[in-house]
Amino acid sequence: MNCKHPVWISLGLVIAFCGCSETTPQQITQESSETSSPAQIESQNVANSDVALSESSSSQIASSPAITSNEVAQAEESQATNGSDGETSEQNPKKPLATPLDRLKRISQLRSAPLDRVVQPGTTQSEDEKVVILTPEQVVVERERRAREVVALAQPVIVETHRDPEQIKVLNSAVDALSDARLHLAIAGDLEQAELLKSDAETFFQYDPKSFAAIETASRVLQYTQTQAQQNAIDDEQWIIAYAQQAKLFAARFPQESNRGAIHLMSAGRLCDHNGLQALALSCLSVIEVEFAETPYASQVAGMMRRLRLQGQKLEEFGGSTLDGQHLNIQEFQGAPVLVVFWASNSEEFQKDIPLIDSAQQRLDGRFQVVGVNMDREDLSARRFVEFTNLDWRNVFFSDRNKRGTNNPVAHYYGVTQIPSYWLLDSNGVVVTTRTNLNQLERSVRSLLQTPPGSEVSLSAPGQK
Repeated sequence: MNCKHPVWISLGLVIAFCGCSETTPQQITQESSETSSPAQIESQNVANSDVALSESSSSQIASSPAITSNEVAQAEESQATNGSDGETSEQNPKKPLATPLDRLKRISQLRSAPLDRVVQPGTTQSEDEKVVILTPEQVVVERERRAREVVALAQPVIVETHRDPEQIKVLNSAVDALSDARLHLAIAGDLEQAELLKSDAETFFQYDPKSFAAIETASRVLQYTQTQAQQNAIDDEQWIIAYAQQAKLFAARFPQESNRGAIHLMSAGRLCDHNGLQALALSCLSVIEVEFAETPYASQVAGMMRRLRLQGQKLEEFGGSTLDGQHLNIQEFQGAPVLVVFWASNSEEFQKDIPLIDSAQQRLDGRFQVVGVNMDREDLSARRFVEFTNLDWRNVFFSDRNKRGTNNPVAHYYGVTQIPSYWLLDSNGVVVTTRTNLNQLERSVRSLLQTPPGSEVSLSAPGQK
């Protein structure tokens, strides 16, 4: 089996995303929850060390946020007052970072220091330190070096503090730093760190699904798949699928994280929609519709949900004023196939598409109609464009400036933000597809003209699923 995504091979959660097997979202959730049992976690690597989270400490993590740098300083002061040797690693650079607070302080310094410069000590005792400004290439190297140092520092903090309920804030800080460092390294291409990040997330989730550690590490896994999906959307849709499944899993596992969960579901849904994965987009947004119905996110995705459910349905809610001051209703066009065009005068892609539409109309002797929905902000821009390009179809356009652009009531009602967009209706006004491939427009219309009334036809564009 040759898989292009080796980082995910051993991760039961997303193995299906690499095309290696057919797995439903429900199966993925089950596989993920079965990855590690509490007994297995005792002997499993957590943060790449032999760490076993005690139930007494994990139950408190959710209500104990990470420790701040000010608290680190206060704790060090208290430590010195209460009988420590009074000598810190900062005062004596040769002294090892002996305590969790020492390591957290060093981690804080690494994460807060500017990345574009480093301080170098003088070559002699009398020579002052000097600041060296790094080149962009050196910044990349320095970022990776710091991340690896954070990983090395955070792991022993987790080992030393995970069983002590009084050290919950220290533990949370170490988990936050570790997962953030692993995320940066994974995005930079370190596949081992990506696997370890996922392993850490599973371990913390098994002990306490509501803990800070479980939520934050899972969030970093979600961020990793999101980044990969956005960077590889054109060349590899498997990362988009992985991100969508991770977003749904995060929402299912952490319902208390409604804001974070809904935002990622929206992001994944839009990415899927933009790349033609409409069924998967609908499944992401449906979670918001059901699980977050009382939040503002539900209303934000309502339009997109209507559009994604249009295929096979008769288009009813469609009409409005036009550029020529008349009124248009989609019912007027029944009796012949209709191409609905959402366009704007500044869209270069639409300008290139016009000859394809004109050619199909000429070859079919006008046996299908075209209806436009203009999304310009200025009516003058739309009118000049229509005149310049000789567009002879009617266009929905509202004189009210508050109903223009993406606020066009038709576009807003169906959540249309991608310009241009092309819908194809049959002669009965039933939506055949909302992703029409204009290169196949003539063939698609001919197919509709030869289809008996009432028959089902699917002319989805390539990639629509």
